[in-house]
Amino acid sequence: MIVCHDDVDEVIVRHVGQGMTNREIGRAIYLSEHTVAHRITRLLRRSGLRNRVQIGAVAATAGTTTTPPDCPGHPCC
Repeated sequence: MIVCHDDVDEVIVRHVGQGMTNREIGRAIYLSEHTVAHRITRLLRRSGLRNRVQIGAVAATAGTTTTPPDCPGHPCC
């Protein structure tokens, strides 16, 4: 289970699951590459995971790698 604190974390998890780089995620959601990397590090620590591959695997298993139909209008959706 991935512990997300807010919608941005959920969007980042979805994009990691789609195989996007930190730079690509940052451009998609208007954050710096450094901020994305920091948020991924926090997600890993809170979730007890070791790397972004595990985030992607968990996201794919949970079905969160696609854009949900009721996305709240975030710029990346």
